[in-house]
Amino acid sequence: MKKLPKFNEHNCYCEQMVTYNFLFSKAHINGESKENIIKSIDKYYQEKLKKYDIEAIKNCIIKNYDNYIKKPFIASNYSQVSESLPL
Repeated sequence: MKKLPKFNEHNCYCEQMVTYNFLFSKAHINGESKENIIKSIDKYYQEKLKKYDIEAIKNCIIKNYDNYIKKPFIASNYSQVSESLPL
């Protein structure tokens, strides 16, 4: 795995923030399944996400999808994202 960029002051990986954005917008708001989110990343977001570790994002979605759906949250800070969506 390549080195993941962090938000230094918050100990949160950029991939965790991207995962949160996908879970919030696609799963929570639009009710998309985990499989559809992963397919959309593969089909539409490869170019936009090329500076990130795409596999880490997909694995984080797969790992955290069910817990997020059971208890969705609106993140108020980076620390909340890093604690709630472990890589």
